[in-house]
Amino acid sequence: QSARQDPRVCLLAITKSDGGEHIGNIKIGPANEFHRFADVSYFIGARDSWGCGFASEALAAVVSFAFRDCGLHRLQAGVYECNGASAAVLRKCGFIDEGCQRSKFRSDGGFDSHLLFGILASEWRSLAELT
Repeated sequence: QSARQDPRVCLLAITKSDGGEHIGNIKIGPANEFHRFADVSYFIGARDSWGCGFASEALAAVVSFAFRDCGLHRLQAGVYECNGASAAVLRKCGFIDEGCQRSKFRSDGGFDSHLLFGILASEWRSLAELT
């Protein structure tokens, strides 16, 4: 079943506000309805948009939507260890480093570790109160 047909998945475009140019995607899910958690993944495909804050802005909006509107308890994400920019986006949005799966993925002729992150609704609420 594709993400478009799965009601446990929310797939959204990331666009520039000045002209609506589609620069990436962000996805929540599939959501586990019983345990009330979901994975979050995102990418900015347009290289000229890297480092401009689009991923952070999109992730912050999706985290708010997931906790406030969807009633989720936890969000989690994983990144390649070599992708420090993506790890920084997660940390900026309040995600906590939860672990490392060493040498999990093939990468550029070798292997790269998988860094795991998570945020709880209660942590997000505490952060939201500070801003």
